[in-house]
Amino acid sequence: MPTEQRFDVTPIRATLTEDGYLLDPAAVITRTGVFEYRRADGSVRREYRPPEEVFAREHLDSWRGKPITAGHPGRVEARNVRRHAIGAVLSPARQDGENLVAEVIVHEPTVVTDQGLRELSCGYVADIDDTPGTANGQPYDCIQRKLRANHLAIVARGRAGNARLNLDAADVHSETERDMPAENPPTRTMSRVRLDGGLEYQAEPEVVREVEKLRGDVVAANKRADAAEAERDTLQTKAKEHEAELKKAREDAAKEAGEAVRARAGLEATAKQHGVEVKDDHTPRQIREAVLRKLRGDALKLDGKSDDYVESAYDLAVADAGAAKGGGAARGDSAAPRKTEFPASGSLRGDERPRSLPASDARRRMLAGMARDPMQTSARSN
Repeated sequence: MPTEQRFDVTPIRATLTEDGYLLDPAAVITRTGVFEYRRADGSVRREYRPPEEVFAREHLDSWRGKPITAGHPGRVEARNVRRHAIGAVLSPARQDGENLVAEVIVHEPTVVTDQGLRELSCGYVADIDDTPGTANGQPYDCIQRKLRANHLAIVARGRAGNARLNLDAADVHSETERDMPAENPPTRTMSRVRLDGGLEYQAEPEVVREVEKLRGDVVAANKRADAAEAERDTLQTKAKEHEAELKKAREDAAKEAGEAVRARAGLEATAKQHGVEVKDDHTPRQIREAVLRKLRGDALKLDGKSDDYVESAYDLAVADAGAAKGGGAARGDSAAPRKTEFPASGSLRGDERPRSLPASDARRRMLAGMARDPMQTSARSN
């Protein structure tokens, strides 16, 4: 339930002391019942103050020592009491029928005698229970609970209607209804605003709304900042992942380039071994075709043959040449053929791997290539 400050009015009776103070040993501070409060927008809210809340011990004790002020200055505290206090409540409050009474003293009686202010108006805080109902036939919109006194103000005309200062004839100037000051303007309902550090203040509703708006703006700005920070962290993470991928790609490219260089070197070494001249602009296929013609003869027809076919024929020819040079069987069927001295490879497209094949493996590879291309003829010249 929200806690709000209220100002209510009751009349008091007082007499002048020898020192010139106004003293009332049983001033009516307030009463139970339904009270009307005017909101900031001009509408009226009816609030019920039940007996169990008005006469609660905590509320009664809270009145002792509270300052009396001329009109309502807002919340009275130690920091501003010297500026506003013109008297004090001398005792805790007590029940008197439906009324709440206490002993009060006014140190500046001219506020009453000269200005015509004769009614008491309570300044207090209360929790508002927004439960409507009816009390003694009077409807109400909400209930005041946990009342706590803040100050007691003297005003010209108040809300409670049964607490007026009644002075002896010798103690006050004669007044007529025409001489009475105009009714005080309706007291505005104050709202509580909580500041950082747990401090709470009473403030006009417009001020509270502006504070809440500013707080909402701060919350929205913090959310935008958090979102921007999260986006930045995400981008940093993606940048690190991209950097790692780029590093791996460079390493893989360097590895493939190294393998390609080694494969090219092995291919050129094999060509040189068989007396084939290699130029820098020769492709791997052109080098293999030149070696094949060197080993199989110029009648070998390779036009239209696939790269796999040419590579298989090349591996077979090189394996056969190596076996023949080593004195083994031409086809290596009866004994395991010797490996070539230099590894052969495919092309410079990144799929070349230095390797050497036995004659039987090279022959099977070439036959597999022919099976994929049945229109091609044998690579060997008979």
